[in-house]
Amino acid sequence: MPGTKRLRACATAVTLAFSSAQALAEPVSNWIGGSYVNVREAANRNAPVLDHLVINTPVALLAQLDEFCEISWGAQKKGYVACKLLRAKPTSLAEVVGQSAARTFWIEPTFEHLVGAAANFEAEMLPEKQKAREEQFLASGSWENPPALSRYAIPELEAMKSMLAQGVIAPRGLWRPAPAWENYPGLAGLDPLNQWLYRQIKLVAVKPSYFKSLNDAASPKATPETLSAQFSIRWKLKVESASDWVGDSNSGPMRNGVWDIGKVTQRLEKPVYALVISDKGDAASLPSDAAFEDIANGDQAVCAGTHHILPLDSGQLPVLRTLLPLDIRKARITAKAQLLSPPKTGDGEPIYRRATATYIDLDRDGVNDIAVWDAINTQFGAGDGPEGSEYHAKFIFINVGGAWHLLEIDQDDPPCGC
Repeated sequence: MPGTKRLRACATAVTLAFSSAQALAEPVSNWIGGSYVNVREAANRNAPVLDHLVINTPVALLAQLDEFCEISWGAQKKGYVACKLLRAKPTSLAEVVGQSAARTFWIEPTFEHLVGAAANFEAEMLPEKQKAREEQFLASGSWENPPALSRYAIPELEAMKSMLAQGVIAPRGLWRPAPAWENYPGLAGLDPLNQWLYRQIKLVAVKPSYFKSLNDAASPKATPETLSAQFSIRWKLKVESASDWVGDSNSGPMRNGVWDIGKVTQRLEKPVYALVISDKGDAASLPSDAAFEDIANGDQAVCAGTHHILPLDSGQLPVLRTLLPLDIRKARITAKAQLLSPPKTGDGEPIYRRATATYIDLDRDGVNDIAVWDAINTQFGAGDGPEGSEYHAKFIFINVGGAWHLLEIDQDDPPCGC
């Protein structure tokens, strides 16, 4: 690769030689303004690199040497950076979102921002010949002679992966508190069939009981990253495989991943607890690191499924996650059947004809704490199976302060013809 592109990827300053020095009477507080800045041993573009500092690292400005600045940081470390990569105040996230994917990651290190940075590196640094080979293969629709997805290690991207592998606490903004079900705000954005389905959910009124705060419970489908945001536990990400070609003879080739990141695994540094309820009311609070597999940019395979709430054993359903274990051994379970009269839909649309509302009273005080509303479709082909197989749409609610809140929705994947 040409050296100029490698330097741009590392946000390294290309500076000029200096002829004079100006020491400061007192160190001045500054912050690194580049995404991944080379700190050199001397005020010279060819001097050895001592370290890399990322955006918003606090430093003390000691002296200015033409276009180089001497700085100190950390435990009395010293070195030289391009003065243009220093700022008098920290850079805000709003200043870089949409402008620099790399700086966005360093200010807010998330999986989404890692993928965004990798995609940006790919757009800027993939050689044109390699890009043309891959685009031609995708356009051909044929699986013959797939080109190798040749990628090299980018130091800045490797540093991003390393940060997430060591663990970070996700930004609080990634957590979305369970919305109140009364006047549910997401109804307007649904298609007509789902609007109808959501309107069939009629839950019994409740008084305040077990849960006092929306922060007391998390979705059973929550990823380690979102659990980290809610509970302030560090989460870690490991890249398990490189990007790869996927697809089949009918769909033609597609690609999973971006740059050299394909499948990843997330997990929590410390466990949370999954509350599992059986259909007889037996309860268990099980520790888990919430391990979760994902693919950078999503799984592009034609029949790729979505993440579901999987029962541990027959009749045992994880209904929520908590930061601390719940001391519950037996809950009171009641169930109410409901017949549905679906509207006319197009061919192949799921038609829900019945539902069951299961109420769970955790502390057995006569007030329901959890509700699971399960609509069931048994039309031909539902659930990618023969007539009579079931296609489910589960809605999990928690009673917080005497009001139902929608904690999670889990709908079966539609039938796939692959």
